[in-house]
Amino acid sequence: MLNEQVNAVGKACIAAGADAEGLSRRRVGHAVVITIGLGVVSVIAGLTPWIVTGMRLPAPTLWDRPGGE
Repeated sequence: MLNEQVNAVGKACIAAGADAEGLSRRRVGHAVVITIGLGVVSVIAGLTPWIVTGMRLPAPTLWDRPGGE
């Protein structure tokens, strides 16, 4: 049953002038671009407070405990 549906979709794509493989590659390409774009936007949104405040890292507190513990 599923195989028949897949064949019907493939025939419809061929009839429309696009092969099924090219159509799926195009969709995958769009999904990759959207995913990378959302990742970049998320990184920028997450780092904005740190960038606005001057991009300073906290001082290391290596000397607040005696060594060897």
